[in-house]
Amino acid sequence: MSKLITFTPLLLIAILAGFGVLFNRLCKFVTPKEPFWPFAEQPGLALELADSLDFVDKVLGKADTAPGKANRQAAERFQRIDFAFIVFYIAFFLSVPWVRSGISRGLIVIIVLAGFTGIFDYIEDFQILRMVREKGGSARRFGQLKWLFYFLTLAAEGGLFFFEAGPSPVRATVERLIGAALIGIAIGGIISSTKASFEGISSASKLSALSLLVLAFTPVIAWYPYSWRHTAEYAVFLRVPLFLALVLVALPFIAFFTGAKTLLRGLFDLTPLSLFVVTITTLAVSGTACVTASIILNNANARFPELDGFSFPLLSAKGWVILMLSLSILIIGFAVRFSAEQGHHLGRLVLAAVSGLGIVILTAVILLEHGTNSISLAVPYLTEPRFTDFLRSTGLFSGYVTGINPDSNPWPHHLFALAAFVSTGILYAIVGFIGWVQLGKKKTVPALCSALMLVLMLGWMLSALAFFFDAWHIPTILIVVVVGVLTAQSHRSDHFYNLRERVGFAANATKTITASGQSRVIVVAANGGGIQAGAWAAQVLYGLYEDSKEEFQKSLRMISSVSGGSVGNGFFVNWLAHKQDARRPDKASVESSLDEVAWGLAWPDFWRALFPWLFGGLIGRGRALERAWVFNCKPESGEAKTLDQPLSSWDAMVAEGEIPAVVMNATITETGERLLFATTKLTAPRDGEGALVDATELLTINGETFDVRAVTAARLSATFPYVTPASRSDGRTTTARRRWRLL
Repeated sequence: MSKLITFTPLLLIAILAGFGVLFNRLCKFVTPKEPFWPFAEQPGLALELADSLDFVDKVLGKADTAPGKANRQAAERFQRIDFAFIVFYIAFFLSVPWVRSGISRGLIVIIVLAGFTGIFDYIEDFQILRMVREKGGSARRFGQLKWLFYFLTLAAEGGLFFFEAGPSPVRATVERLIGAALIGIAIGGIISSTKASFEGISSASKLSALSLLVLAFTPVIAWYPYSWRHTAEYAVFLRVPLFLALVLVALPFIAFFTGAKTLLRGLFDLTPLSLFVVTITTLAVSGTACVTASIILNNANARFPELDGFSFPLLSAKGWVILMLSLSILIIGFAVRFSAEQGHHLGRLVLAAVSGLGIVILTAVILLEHGTNSISLAVPYLTEPRFTDFLRSTGLFSGYVTGINPDSNPWPHHLFALAAFVSTGILYAIVGFIGWVQLGKKKTVPALCSALMLVLMLGWMLSALAFFFDAWHIPTILIVVVVGVLTAQSHRSDHFYNLRERVGFAANATKTITASGQSRVIVVAANGGGIQAGAWAAQVLYGLYEDSKEEFQKSLRMISSVSGGSVGNGFFVNWLAHKQDARRPDKASVESSLDEVAWGLAWPDFWRALFPWLFGGLIGRGRALERAWVFNCKPESGEAKTLDQPLSSWDAMVAEGEIPAVVMNATITETGERLLFATTKLTAPRDGEGALVDATELLTINGETFDVRAVTAARLSATFPYVTPASRSDGRTTTARRRWRLL
């Protein structure tokens, strides 16, 4: 029974998390027509600081408007649920010190502080209900007091850990660090509460949510039956598999419950086929974590004398399989739910996930029963005594073929790991090849799969490095840095964009502006902002064209763009030039290209970074992105590649006044100068008025002027750190071999 009591805080934190889901599901606020910033970011918290009905109207919207009515209903539901929520968070605050040390003075202090927190929280809820019902009142002073006592309670919890740390040195250090962190968060919250700072309380409350999760696990520290010193040492040895496990568990929560959800949530929108591949990949990553962890747990005590022969109880083969499934279930579950919400058939999604699970479980069973024997049969030399004796004689492979204990034999474990690595390597190769075949023809490997594949390969490589060099006490990060420095010296580790032969000659700006003979001239500037900026630019330009047709097309004489705006610019002008052979720009510009970028990062760019001498000529994620854009502007029928043509192919139409001139702005990394990819000649700035370089100047080599694809110009203008690589031209492509390798 005492062990069950130890887990009471964990049970209560799970209940609080369930309340969080209820709040999120049942109390959704609608942003009013005129948002009241910054309070519009968190209307629920803003109401706790409301001091007048006018403030409530600003936060929720007027009561006689649709958003105002909906928000008042949401606010009432929020307060009713909060009545029950208060009971459980107070119980949580009391459970931690009670489970840890029973009845004590510290518990009594926390009872008083948590009690005041609950009392003021209830009064605050009643005041908010009065205010949303237009009955007057003020919740501000009670909201301030609620938060003040909440953070005082948090500080008291931290004080117990800081001043009443455990008996062992390691446990005491861990508990004091936890206590110091809790006190630090509480101090910030107390200051913000006294000032009634909305931003301060918001930040401190988010940090405190993480601290509550830590608090829930702290009673387990006292119950934990093993040596903390040995646990810390094993945690260092297990750092790579622990990192893999953390990625699998944390990724769904980061993607759906943090500020990164606008960037990452779309990764989980999958078709049944994509979900099938993601399921297999997720299980491969969790399997990698389990296999590498099992090797360490089986052999570390015989390899490192500082462990004094200590080892943890080992899981059975069935236990490792269950752990592998447990680590994977969150990503798979979130993907199924979110994909179903986006309109994909739930039954097919479930079938795809179950099929992927079945295949991986079958593979795992085969590996557990026959993995080592299969490797031995495939490469019999690996199990011959002469080979293991040779490795042992070098003195370099301590822990692989021998350890400090002469009776230990870790080699079969490594052969099993080799079998698992070969299996996942085959999966990695097959999925990467499929992505290459589909690139620019149909949608490629889903971005979530590519990200997990990258994590998979890093897991195997870093695990091997850590296991080998830990015996020599050489930090793995040092090896990574050394390898990075060495590979960076290779010319082939750089990213290149391809030069093309020029097919036209740009007229000067004066002739371009007057080419159509229109009395009215329109010049457009399209700013950046990723896919949203590209879609906005394309939608607005296409909408204006639809409104005025040929009159707008002839009056529009120039579009200057940067970043995402250049993508929309390219789609629109390409459509103007080839209406029958290109997709409507407003539709093409909203299509995602993240899958292609992720594929380029996880396969060709990954291997270029490791072995630039061998893989430096592979297509990179920049060119993969270009192929995605070319595919996105492809019409329903046909094989249009107009966006893949040289930028100068538009020059003649610009000179005739048929389409507007294009100026796509980029930046030269070395100098910071603006680089203009344009279909018209602009006058160079006067001294002191800024620096710009015409692309024809930069791409004139040995007296011969080259060009780039229109899609390449858009990509270089839209280059964003880590998403698309900084690139330089491939110079004059003097050999056919160099040309085809870079395409």
